[in-house]
Amino acid sequence: MHGVRGPALTWVFPLPRACAAKTERLLVLASDVRRIRGVRFSVDGRRLGTSTKGQSDLYAFTWKRGALKRGKHLLRAQVVDAAGKTFAVSRSVRVCK
Repeated sequence: MHGVRGPALTWVFPLPRACAAKTERLLVLASDVRRIRGVRFSVDGRRLGTSTKGQSDLYAFTWKRGALKRGKHLLRAQVVDAAGKTFAVSRSVRVCK
């Protein structure tokens, strides 16, 4: 039996392909056998910020989408553990208004 080597990460919110609000809460579940250093969030390759404090392995960030054009965009979350190992997941969202 093989275990997970390094951190694991799962999107909680926003829902897949959802229409993003002007201010959207990004929420992921991050876990590892080591301490989590933080979770970095980005959209379309542009860094948004980092959440370093999780509550019950949940890491949140408030995204203000600003002047992002209508259409599909790619959110990315990347977790970094105490050993420097990383893991990333992406989620597609839409800007509808």
